[in-house]
Amino acid sequence: MIKKNLRKIKKISSELDNNIFSYTLLTQEMILLFLKMEKVLQSDIKEPKKEINYYLENVFDRLSNVKNMKDFQLNQKVEIQNFKKEKNHQKLFQDLWIRYNDKQFIEDRFKYYIKRLKKNNIIKFFKDKNCIDFGCGHGQFLMALKKLGAKKMCWY
Repeated sequence: MIKKNLRKIKKISSELDNNIFSYTLLTQEMILLFLKMEKVLQSDIKEPKKEINYYLENVFDRLSNVKNMKDFQLNQKVEIQNFKKEKNHQKLFQDLWIRYNDKQFIEDRFKYYIKRLKKNNIIKFFKDKNCIDFGCGHGQFLMALKKLGAKKMCWY
């Protein structure tokens, strides 16, 4: 059911008009969906799939309603930008991470990775093992693995 709902969201997203209103709403919906799913994954909800499907269905409904608002949308088109992956990615990470101090990093991000590894019951695959991570960003995942018993770390 989750895959079906994701396909529906992908389809309706591709059908939205190319304007600021539609893209702004779509971006906000995706951010909100991500945050809600993270909350579900970190919680002790007994039926996380049911909860996630509920969120997905709501997103689909709201995106479907956007098509009915054509008369109220400005026709200001969205300019598609040529994304220079490495340069933009580096700038995004630098802008994001300079806002965290050590305490915030540990409380907001680091604990999240540890909790997720424990919840997914996959620590046994990393404990006392040499681990490598390609595209690790700031290495949060590797730091969590080390804290939970990984033997040696390598990153690129």
